[in-house]
Amino acid sequence: MPFTPGTVRASPTTPGVYLFRQRGALVYVGRAGERSGKGLRGRLTIYVSGRAPHSGLGNLALERGLQDPAWLRARLEDVEGVRD
Repeated sequence: MPFTPGTVRASPTTPGVYLFRQRGALVYVGRAGERSGKGLRGRLTIYVSGRAPHSGLGNLALERGLQDPAWLRARLEDVEGVRD
């Protein structure tokens, strides 16, 4: 499923595992525990809200951006909807 606020709202409130893919390639695997009864939905809500810069996924994106400026530029273009 695409990672959107709508799919996050539809995700289960039970613990589980989630995968992030980029253009089909697996880039991150995470797990969500009970989180006060919010499970996967609670964990994914943190990501979609932008409040998880120090999470495993946030650290992965930061490390990748620092190592590869071209990758970071491409992600910014994805967000801004700009392509050459």
